[in-house]
Amino acid sequence: MNQRSALLSTSLCAFLLAACGDDGGGGGDVQIVGSGATSGSSQGATGPGGAAGSGAQGGAGGATGGVGGGPGGTAGVGANAGTGGTTQCASGPTEGAFDAPGTVPELPSSAKSQLKSSIDSILNAGAGTHSAKIIQAETGAEVYSRNATTVLKPASNTKLFTTAAGFGILGEGQRTPTTVYGAEPNGSGAVSDELTLIGGHDFSLSTRFYPTARYPLDRLADALHARGVRSYGTIRVAGEFVYEGNSLGTYSASTYRSTVATQFKAALSARGITGGSTSTSASFDPPPTPRLAEWQGVSLQVASSPVNVVSHNEFADILLRRIGWSMSGTSSYSAGATAMIGFVGGLGVPTSGLEFNDGSGLSHSNRVNADQLTALQLAMEGQPYGMDWQRTFAIAGVRGTIGGRMTGGDTSGRVFAKTGTLTGVIALGGALHHKYDGYTYYFGLFNNGVTNNTSARSRHDQVVQALAADLRQAGTRPASPVLKSVSGAADCHSVNVEWEAVSGADSYLVWRSADGRAWKRSDARSVTTTSFQTAPIGSQASLYVRVTAHNGAGQSDASDVYAARPGAGASDVLIVDANDRWQGAPSPENTMRHGHEFVARYAESLGAVTFDSVANEALPSNLASYRLVIWAAGEESETNESFSDAEQMAISAYSGAGGHLLVSGSEVAYDLGAKGSASDQAFLRDVLHASYMGDDSGTSVMRGAAAPLADVPLTGFFTPDRMVVSFPDQLQPEGGATELLSYAGGAGGTAGVVFDGSSKVVLLGFPLESIDNAADRQNVLKKLLAFYGL
Repeated sequence: MNQRSALLSTSLCAFLLAACGDDGGGGGDVQIVGSGATSGSSQGATGPGGAAGSGAQGGAGGATGGVGGGPGGTAGVGANAGTGGTTQCASGPTEGAFDAPGTVPELPSSAKSQLKSSIDSILNAGAGTHSAKIIQAETGAEVYSRNATTVLKPASNTKLFTTAAGFGILGEGQRTPTTVYGAEPNGSGAVSDELTLIGGHDFSLSTRFYPTARYPLDRLADALHARGVRSYGTIRVAGEFVYEGNSLGTYSASTYRSTVATQFKAALSARGITGGSTSTSASFDPPPTPRLAEWQGVSLQVASSPVNVVSHNEFADILLRRIGWSMSGTSSYSAGATAMIGFVGGLGVPTSGLEFNDGSGLSHSNRVNADQLTALQLAMEGQPYGMDWQRTFAIAGVRGTIGGRMTGGDTSGRVFAKTGTLTGVIALGGALHHKYDGYTYYFGLFNNGVTNNTSARSRHDQVVQALAADLRQAGTRPASPVLKSVSGAADCHSVNVEWEAVSGADSYLVWRSADGRAWKRSDARSVTTTSFQTAPIGSQASLYVRVTAHNGAGQSDASDVYAARPGAGASDVLIVDANDRWQGAPSPENTMRHGHEFVARYAESLGAVTFDSVANEALPSNLASYRLVIWAAGEESETNESFSDAEQMAISAYSGAGGHLLVSGSEVAYDLGAKGSASDQAFLRDVLHASYMGDDSGTSVMRGAAAPLADVPLTGFFTPDRMVVSFPDQLQPEGGATELLSYAGGAGGTAGVVFDGSSKVVLLGFPLESIDNAADRQNVLKKLLAFYGL
């Protein structure tokens, strides 16, 4: 296990011991006081029904771990009210003592002067005109500037504006439809006239997202066959698509309509559906015939990844046209550019001189300056989708167009950026997550009039490397804190936060967020303790939390993000973060071994249900107080263990007492079933009601197979910039369980099993948090909550 496994699981030990305790008796003035981590102790008179118990749970006259009293009894303090008890809630939240977060120290003037001298020398060595700017993200302060407001050709840095506008205007979860219209088939399965296929600017018909580029068209053919279609008259393909696409190519709508017509006809033929000729049309207007089938493309945040990582021109161009269509009903570059400039201007980005004639940057008529590019990045940081947008960038030394650049220890995995190349133009814009002070720096570097591309790129790399040096010379910043738990407090309004102490830290910032996506320093609390009671922000009922450690050298990387929604009495749901593998080693999805926010993906889907969240190493003693435990294992496998022996004992006891389980992870069955001991296999079979069938479904698409998820449509779980699920488990239902979800395409198989007993259990063969569209994720979890009675 990684650093989190160093937590001493005293609470888990307490749970295992307390499970053997007695229940309190009924009636009388019985009061049980529990600490939340250990079993309760008796503090009340003996009632007619029997003596007060000393076990982990109060009986019908007491309380364990909540605020309440038994029938006829007095109030007790603990996590759960006893039978007949009432909750004693405070009138408002309680917050512990804290200091204001203070200001982030700017780079010292001496360091700025030294950096300016170095960068000037680097840029002066090359030909052409420069527009350059560097700012510190946390303060917005200028670190370096040179002709920052001089507009130049941005080349493919245009794509940063295109994708930012896509996220902001369309939404990061926007999915683009491809729809088939036609008359209902007659008794022999014939569609008497035309099948019309209309593309809504989907550019994800590609092996970058599916096993084959034709995969979506094959799924449409499947849907038509299931509807009874066996033949048709003709095919008309309309709207716009990119089929496979050429990252260096120039987008042609008519070419791709013809390609899709050919491929759709082939997909129908492969499914046994025959027909006549094909034609094409630029129209997006649907015919008067019914909609027979529809395919929703991958979410925009997924589709945007190759736009910025490999600088895909055709994908970027059709995206800009999609933006124009959504805002004005016109699919054109000019309509898209108007909408894009309006969007960035609305964010506060200066727009004077800003000009776009395409979405890719192939046009020599586009104009941007370094001030606008750094302002865009700073503005996007404040948006809920800002970090997801930055994750779509290429990464120095790791992937994409800068995968072979800036490979030194100060920059590799720490520079997220977009390149740009045209004849006479070299550009580089992005973010540096600083190794030494822990802060983020945004940069925009444009060079026009370039005579040697290799030398110009090298100079931009040298600029970033100069910025990445230990400029402050202030010592070693602290390590990232290990967050243990975020849970509802006894006042019913506040949240208790606990984390592990960090060596060398002078203080900690408890960062608070209403959505777990955007973080404002002004909402943070500065403390010197390793626990803190705080409150949700404004009118929000849920609170998302992360923690950073601080000293004179700077701030640590952030912890994982946990969350809680407090309420009266015990929370309904406990989210257990069992995904240590994320921080275990650098990977393309987590090059700096940062904390993750996977718990937030569950929390945001729970609606009004109250919940707490904990690290699996800090599993609480009062599991029985929760109606549902969500075990989020991610890609945890045999090295990190999806369930330790002690965790299996705790979960077995919880399930045996009627507690409900939702277990999610792509390697759980592989770990327990293929690589596990006999006891591991028994836990998989008897508690999770499944056995292991295979290590890789060969697809990242699943669909509903039975209640409560029978009507879940084809849904993707491909998130290349967040979690690459390489080996989704193929499952086999056991012990009365049934197939809940099935994989679509690939090797197929069962993607999820469900057991409907006194303990309701669902096991998924992929991480639920990797479903790439928030609405799809929420739809699945909402249906599961109803199944659990929540």
